Amino acid sequence: MQLLERVREIGADEAQVAEESIQNARRALNREIAGGLAPRARRRRLRAWTGIGIGGLVAGAAVTAIVVGSVVAPPSTPIASAAVVLAEAAEVTLTTEALTPAPGQYIRISETWTQPMRGFVPEEGTEIDVTYTLSRTRTLYVPADRSEDWIEDSTDAEKITDVSEPQWKGRIEEQELSGGRMLPDIVAHPGGRIMGGDGWETHYYHLSPMSRLYGQMPRDPQALLDWLAAYEPDSGYPPPRLTEPIDFNLAPADLRAAMFQTMALLPGARVVSQDGDFTTVAIPDGGESNWMETVTIDMRRGLMVGRSSLDSPESRGSLDVSIVDSAPAGVHLQPEN
Repeated sequence: MQLLERVREIGADEAQVAEESIQNARRALNREIAGGLAPRARRRRLRAWTGIGIGGLVAGAAVTAIVVGSVVAPPSTPIASAAVVLAEAAEVTLTTEALTPAPGQYIRISETWTQPMRGFVPEEGTEIDVTYTLSRTRTLYVPADRSEDWIEDSTDAEKITDVSEPQWKGRIEEQELSGGRMLPDIVAHPGGRIMGGDGWETHYYHLSPMSRLYGQMPRDPQALLDWLAAYEPDSGYPPPRLTEPIDFNLAPADLRAAMFQTMALLPGARVVSQDGDFTTVAIPDGGESNWMETVTIDMRRGLMVGRSSLDSPESRGSLDVSIVDSAPAGVHLQPEN
């Protein structure tokens, strides 16, 4: 029996309850959700752009309804559980054609990080109380033939907007964006590889670290969970995370479905919001951490299109995923062999 079918059976034989009890349950649940989303009153800086680190394995248990001191039948329009959402997403991603480019086409994945900021130091010993928004964008063009050039476009890498004191915008831009770019705005990476090194030896990394593991990853959810627990990452590579949107979206459809199903095996995930085709799920980071990441799922296509955290919701990434016929020309910075 499919996971989604098993989840839907939960609570099917419960007795009906009064509308007043249902309304009480809804209000209690809304209070819990609102409390979990309250932002912390402290400043945060934008994390370094690495394309990794937002993760943790997902899971969820089906919940019918909640009231103080008792369990009742589900309301007529319940908030879906994480298990239901992830099971539905697994079904959808198997049928979508969203990420099946034809020869010569590209998967275009553009991610923009947005971080509200407060305060800056124009001179040593002084700090101006001003709010503004810092955003960073990277667009990746992945060819249908993954062995060809992957194009990384950082033309719109950083922007400052929403400055509360416009007279300081120039100084803020000078401070935040003054580092300049040592690399061209558009770079071509043969086969998605990035050339790096420590001054003595050249190393190659990858724009999508998990993509080199797709063939090894089991398609059975429990087997995939066991494989992740036993996996020992290679030097220079992070451990595979199922909640990395770029790695996830570039995976084959059967593996995307298995990853969604694997997320549903572990307790701890919960639905944060549902807005049309988009559902956001909160995910425990794992281990001793109480950090709760969030991922936004496009339920129409079975793709990840956003990420943030309950602990720092003001910092968030939004993704646009599509198929395009061409990519901009990039500069080669490394040998192609």
